[in-house]
Amino acid sequence: MNLALLPGMDGTGLLFEPFLVHAPASFKVTPLSLRQDPHLSYADQAEHILSKLESENTIIVAESYSGRVAYEIAQLQPERIKHIVFAASFLSRPSTLAGIASLLPLQLLKNGFTPSAIIGRVAFLPRQIR
Repeated sequence: MNLALLPGMDGTGLLFEPFLVHAPASFKVTPLSLRQDPHLSYADQAEHILSKLESENTIIVAESYSGRVAYEIAQLQPERIKHIVFAASFLSRPSTLAGIASLLPLQLLKNGFTPSAIIGRVAFLPRQIR
């Protein structure tokens, strides 16, 4: 069985190294990297990952950003994918306010000036389901 690990925003797959030490020997585990081009769409990234997958019967573990990439893979070639595990991921932003996160200075969010509890409440409250 093949296990493909898709990384989050770092795009490298390096953060999976601790997992690789403990991965079951019965799986062929492959951490994959995303292409480092900010202009690529999720579908473009999915095509790139599909070109790296060896065969059918693949389980994908998609972390954070790669959740949407895994979804696109399933849309393009569902017959190649046995399961997808979405870890800390979502297909659309959880709230409308989360859309402004890219406009805020990252240092403002990281320096602790704004408590994470407030950021979580304001930016990540679920949208109303209609």
